[in-house]
Order: sequence, then C-alpha cells, then structure tokens
Amino acid sequence: DLHLKTRLHLPKSRPYVVLGQSQNLILEVIVHNDGEPAYLTEVTVNFPLCLNYIGYKQIQSTDHIACLKNENNNQDVNSLICELGNPVPRNETVIFYLTFDANKVKHGDMLNITVATETLSTENVTLLADNSEELLIPVHIEGHLQITG
Repeated sequence: DLHLKTRLHLPKSRPYVVLGQSQNLILEVIVHNDGEPAYLTEVTVNFPLCLNYIGYKQIQSTDHIACLKNENNNQDVNSLICELGNPVPRNETVIFYLTFDANKVKHGDMLNITVATETLSTENVTLLADNSEELLIPVHIEGHLQITG
C-alpha cells in the first residue's frame, strides 16, 4: 500500500515560475509504504522539455536511491525513473528532492509535472488512487519599475 505526496519548493515561496529569472525548482517526493514490503519500487517523473534535470538528493531512506533520466525519445516530455530500494519495508517513508533548472521556460508555458510510484509487488487496485500526482505550475512575467525625479 504505497502513498505518494509531492511538494514543490520555488524561489521566494511563489506558487509560480518567473520568466527570465535564473531559478531552480525543487520537487520533494515522499513515498510511504503502509503494506507488506514493496519490491522493485520506482517513482517515474514526467516533466516538460523546457526543464533541465540537475540531480537528486536523498533525504530519508534506509536504502540507496538512484535516479536516471529515461531516454524514451518522446518529443513532448522528459522522463526520470528513480529506484527506491528493494524492498521498501513496511511502514518505511522514503523522501528525496529532485532539482530542475527552469532557465529555458518560455512565455505561455504551463509547467506540467506528473509523478507516479509503482512496485512489482501486488497492490490492491482500490489503493492505487494515491500513487500519482500531477503538478501544474504557471509561468508569470514580472516587471520592475523604478521612477526617479
């Protein structure tokens, strides 16, 4: 019984990305296992081409986490697959950060990031609703005006 939660950390705690500013997006991923040990557990992250994956940082886990960019040749999105350990024990919480560079974001972009977790172990179909999340992050233009006289 896996549970997925995500939290986006943006500069200056804004709920949006500012066009033209050098900024990193940090996506916090939390996976908790309430059931039996979950074997070959993975988190898949699909993100737009205008974001550049920088790396990951393991925050909490009893096992090593490994994240690799998936070269699936999809022209619409990039994919990242993170292996969470084998197995993820019962009552274990895995927390890690994914960092993305948002310098290539263009005006009119809406950043759509989907995150899903799955395991090779059997999980009851009625418990799958909290195994994925979709984040929609707007892109804003900010102008700074200074008047002197």
